[in-house]
Amino acid sequence: MRKFSLSEISLLHIQIFLVACQELNFTKTASRCFVTQPTVSRAIDALEKSSGLQLFIREHSSLRLTPAGKALYKSLEQAVYLINTGFLHALELQEGYHSALKISYPAYTNLEILMQIVHSMKSEDPCMKIHYSSYQEFHQELPRLFPMKQILLSHTCMMEILFRIIRN
Repeated sequence: MRKFSLSEISLLHIQIFLVACQELNFTKTASRCFVTQPTVSRAIDALEKSSGLQLFIREHSSLRLTPAGKALYKSLEQAVYLINTGFLHALELQEGYHSALKISYPAYTNLEILMQIVHSMKSEDPCMKIHYSSYQEFHQELPRLFPMKQILLSHTCMMEILFRIIRN
């Protein structure tokens, strides 16, 4: 098994790789990452060379992930999420917040009711930082949020979950 050095891999290469996995198109990846298409190609090449992995299959104008690329995508997506969360948590502590709560809710949620509940919670704990995000598909959001000790508001159990808050 070939060893690789993490020092040869940059976070920019990883971010470009993650976007390329989503787009399966280097031109669209370049646009989303605000870099040129050759920069995307060089980043992917560098990542493949330093890791010893073939991440994509390039055929004519199409791009597909290899099994190794799919596995790496899943792992790196979680790793980058944890890095971002770590910096966000440290920043919140520095700003004086002692706890944080992320609320994800279906796009069709009645926001007026949600804001009333959040306002009530915030009045009880003014040092809590609250982050909001909406989602379209319940099954996509569930595995990402619950392992991270965050709240998921489902249309069927929104009120019950709100009162069972797990704080960081």
